[in-house]
Amino acid sequence: KHKMKHRTKNAKKRPELRSNAVYIIAIIMLVVLTFVTFKVTWEQLKSRTYLFGSKTLSEPQNKIAIRQSSIESSAHSTTNISASIAETRIPAVQPTQVIFRISVKEGDESSFTVLIHPEWSPRGVVRFLELVNLKFYEGGRFFRVVPNFVVQFGLSADPASSIRWTQSRIKDDPVIQSNRRGTITFATSGKDSRTTQVFVNLKDNLFLDRMGFSPFGEVVSGMDVVDRIFAGYGEQPRQDLIQQQGESYLAKEFPNLSKILASTLA
Repeated sequence: KHKMKHRTKNAKKRPELRSNAVYIIAIIMLVVLTFVTFKVTWEQLKSRTYLFGSKTLSEPQNKIAIRQSSIESSAHSTTNISASIAETRIPAVQPTQVIFRISVKEGDESSFTVLIHPEWSPRGVVRFLELVNLKFYEGGRFFRVVPNFVVQFGLSADPASSIRWTQSRIKDDPVIQSNRRGTITFATSGKDSRTTQVFVNLKDNLFLDRMGFSPFGEVVSGMDVVDRIFAGYGEQPRQDLIQQQGESYLAKEFPNLSKILASTLA
């Protein structure tokens, strides 16, 4: 009888042990799955070459990372713009205003003004003013608009011009100002990769500070105009095709995009 009772007790314990083991294994699997998911998400944010969420041919969309795409072209070998990272002596620049006159939509022309702060992002300011002086942004479109996040522009209407600048990168500047609403910042595709694309923050995007995005100016008038820039296409325009085809691609596929008519120093 004693042996029978002992076997009966052991038999009752086995299901309990099995149940506890299954419970422990389930917890371990949940912890591992959570860790793997977090690691993959973080690696995507850190290393994938997103342009501010816009995808290249082989990469998925990401609505957080603000990156710039690039295309390879044989024209790089013939351009007279250096393909290496631009690093010359940073000239002294005074705070300057740039007025963008834009067509928000057909029959609706308005403007907004950007105040440039050289002390915020010296290299970024020099590059931006260089592009403004060359009229690079004129005729271009606001090709990526994510409501309550950013408005992005900086791909030329002329594909030859975009190609010439694709590999003319500048070194990063330290982040000393936050990506608050109304600030303007260069998009990047990683370390020391700023070229021509910029974005205006539509809200406080302070998390971008930790990702290395250094504002170089701020909208001081006409932010209501920036808020009205056409957002109906979201992130649909493909940056690789804008670089390859320019205005002809956007005018055909996305005719309602707001457009830059002129950019002048005040």
